[in-house]
Amino acid sequence: SAFELEREVAKNMAKHNLANQYLGFRHFWFFTVPQAVLTCVSSILAFVATLDLLTNEVKTIVNTIVGSISGVVVFLQTMSGICNYGSRADMHQSAAIDLRDLRDDLHLLKQKLKQIEMDNKKKKAHAEANGEVHDEDQDDEHGDSFEEIQSRFRQSLSACKSNVPMGLTEAFGGIDSNLLLARSKENNVYMTKIYGEIEFDDFVQSKAHDILAGEILHSRFFPFSLPKSKDVVQRTMERLRNHIELYQCFWHKNGKV
Repeated sequence: SAFELEREVAKNMAKHNLANQYLGFRHFWFFTVPQAVLTCVSSILAFVATLDLLTNEVKTIVNTIVGSISGVVVFLQTMSGICNYGSRADMHQSAAIDLRDLRDDLHLLKQKLKQIEMDNKKKKAHAEANGEVHDEDQDDEHGDSFEEIQSRFRQSLSACKSNVPMGLTEAFGGIDSNLLLARSKENNVYMTKIYGEIEFDDFVQSKAHDILAGEILHSRFFPFSLPKSKDVVQRTMERLRNHIELYQCFWHKNGKV
């Protein structure tokens, strides 16, 4: 359905945004900044070594330091090419942008379909009032548009040739598996009392993904390092349960029916 596709788009967009921040931070602070600083220091020392005020012994020491710094810079450049953090961050950023545009197009399509449904209801009511037979509009163009969005979603994921870091994959996978385990008979009875006979799994999963992304984003050392997936999954499940309890009577005065 459109809601399920929207949920998957939002989840993958969050994963790629987090991956972009994590990899981009590492590329900038582990390689770009050290190389820039060391290159600047090496250039200054190389200029100082040409001054006549220095003795030959001091010049030899300075030139040795310059050569050592140049070796460190070459090492950092080599490691940067091996780790490939910068290119991977760019891939995830491009994927996140594509998914954002896809999400916006999906929102517009849902609004169009909703408007068509409302128009059909009005036409049906008018036809019944006049004793006429009403055939609902079947616009194949919108069906093709939905199929196109599904195709674009698959293309956006396949176009990114960099894997999402394992810590992020484990965290989002852990949330999904925990929500599956929570679909017990007792939990379904409890949730049905709150939400009635509606499909609550979809928006519960969407809220869980939003909470998880926030937990990772605001963890202590992110984006320097990823938090332990077990810890963020546990905190997410606890916050999700608290949100469900808090908002079940949110619109009533003092939270009471």
